[in-house]
Amino acid sequence: MKISEIASHIRERVPSTEIRAEDYVSTDNMRPNFGGIESSSSKPPPGNVTAYQVGDILLSNIRPYFRKTWLATHEGGCNADVLCIRANPEKCVPKYLYYLFTTDNFVNDYLKSCKGAKMPRGDVQRLLDYEFDLPDLPTQLRIAGVICKSYCHRYFFSTKCSFDNCSSIVRSSSAPLALSSARRDLKPETFSLNSSAVIGTYSIFTSKYCPAESV
Repeated sequence: MKISEIASHIRERVPSTEIRAEDYVSTDNMRPNFGGIESSSSKPPPGNVTAYQVGDILLSNIRPYFRKTWLATHEGGCNADVLCIRANPEKCVPKYLYYLFTTDNFVNDYLKSCKGAKMPRGDVQRLLDYEFDLPDLPTQLRIAGVICKSYCHRYFFSTKCSFDNCSSIVRSSSAPLALSSARRDLKPETFSLNSSAVIGTYSIFTSKYCPAESV
């Protein structure tokens, strides 16, 4: 399955005057290594910006090796150096596609399309032509949910989780979705480090970085 078969590159433009500063996304306020975004400290420049919606995936197209990618949790606008990819909800769960974009396989493939020495940019068509395995929608939701909580778990406890191994685990009828083996139990109450402070921080982190299942 190609990304172009289940998602679109959004080019809808709106006047920047319609976008609040806190809803404006540029490469400057995107955090590297899939760290999301920071609030913009300045208003969008005069002219038009690309309109994004909840569930859209924004990727910095300048120096993609910085891995600046964000799954939108609100509406807003982004500049021309940020790609806006929108999944077709009848075919693909946005969160599943977002996690696909975080894989080394995708990033390394996309980097091959980059041109330019100082400020290399990727080729959008290369992104749209990327081929991957797409399960049915219920399985996508399960995989996305497991990966999201696994990333939060890894953040605090240095566990190892990836898109591929979570996908294979969820698809195995004999494997529990909780990933209880190999230090991958995702239930906060069963963590070996079970202080209320740690669990509280974990819960806050989860709610912040794991968007609702509808996204």
